[in-house]
Amino acid sequence: MAPGGGALRRTTTTGGARPADKSRRWETRLERELEGLWADPPEWCLPGADATDRLRWQVVVVGPEGSPYDGGVFAVRLEFPRDYPFKAPKVFFATKVYHPNVDPRTGLVCLDFLTDKNWWTPAWSVDKVLLVVVSLLHEPVMDGVAINREAAYLYKKKRLVCVVVVFVR
Repeated sequence: MAPGGGALRRTTTTGGARPADKSRRWETRLERELEGLWADPPEWCLPGADATDRLRWQVVVVGPEGSPYDGGVFAVRLEFPRDYPFKAPKVFFATKVYHPNVDPRTGLVCLDFLTDKNWWTPAWSVDKVLLVVVSLLHEPVMDGVAINREAAYLYKKKRLVCVVVVFVR
């Protein structure tokens, strides 16, 4: 069942094995991935994924235990290009997050594998992308991809934990 109670439908050929139209393969894959998130969400993801349209989803993730974000609940928005999985989705925190790898103005998650076409591979799935996002909350990537330089500076000085705890609570 999809959010809102309707079942997700797949377009298949009469044999039932392949999409009827090759240009719709990405839709079929996205539909399967959405069904999976809805039916069996990972432990760090609250049940259900909201897909108001097939190319824009919102998922709620929980801050990992032992991290500065522990106890936080964060809405994450995914925007898929029409040629997904051959191009990476854009991932945004809809909830304000103070983090070295999150643009403080837009909430965009800035990581090489999401922003550099040479790092992305169609083998990545939505649940793996979300796992990386949750892992970031535990341990930021600090090798030159920190878009929020102030948060990166505080993280390096071990002061970010205090700022985040105040921000999350």
